[in-house]
Amino acid sequence: TAGAAGAAGGGGLLAATGAKVAAAALATTVIAGGTGTYVATQSGGHHPQPKTLRVTLLSEEKRFPKPDMSATVRYAQVTGLASPAVENRVNALLRQPVEKWADDVHTDYAGFVGPSSPADERFHPANVVELGVKGPRYLSVRYAPTLAARNTTARMTVTVDLTTGAKLATRDILLRSVDTDQGARTLTDLLKRQVPNGAFCGKSSPPEGGAGHLTPDLIENGGVRLLLTSTGAEFHLPMFQLGYDLACNRYDPATKVPYAQLRGTLRPEILKAVTGG
Repeated sequence: TAGAAGAAGGGGLLAATGAKVAAAALATTVIAGGTGTYVATQSGGHHPQPKTLRVTLLSEEKRFPKPDMSATVRYAQVTGLASPAVENRVNALLRQPVEKWADDVHTDYAGFVGPSSPADERFHPANVVELGVKGPRYLSVRYAPTLAARNTTARMTVTVDLTTGAKLATRDILLRSVDTDQGARTLTDLLKRQVPNGAFCGKSSPPEGGAGHLTPDLIENGGVRLLLTSTGAEFHLPMFQLGYDLACNRYDPATKVPYAQLRGTLRPEILKAVTGG
């Protein structure tokens, strides 16, 4: 379970639960130690000054009309990258999932209560931020809703390359051989071995209905979400498509796999970058 206690040492995930604010405000800052140091090039013969990667958690209030609704969106922001252009790209990618999530919550909420419904102060969607690896090459973040509309409870993950500013989708992190029918089945079997009885959501046995295994389409279209941490990868799966009930789908559990078991699953350059070997 992610918690704020893991922030100072950088060894665990970090959950941000700062108070809601009207505009973006500093929640907390994580300095990624010596592993998050970048060197900025300078002209004029001066020695380059190192740039320290800092990950800051921000909180902002979003308000929507018809029906009136406000949401607290929390997201990660970085400073200390090699150039302003890369930094801007990374920060836009880090914010995009929760911006879209808040929009989707409002759309879903409006579909249930109608656009003319009065504001309900009890319904105030919000999310927490959980950090996985924090440099030097990759930053991996998970956004977990703490309150949402019925169809918007799924965790969101985003992994970015801090040197290029590129976003890595799940299929970009996995070997190409995994993004095939047989590879997706093999990944499903690997994930099932991590849970009792091969069943997710604490079930006593896997369901009889549904596909029963992942497919390339589920990997490519966001059904499979992945967080890279210091010790392994955490997978969120499309439970309903795998035959589980809606309660399990909304619970959206993480299945943790140590890196030692992922050498035939993750791309070797990514595995090397996050493990240091």
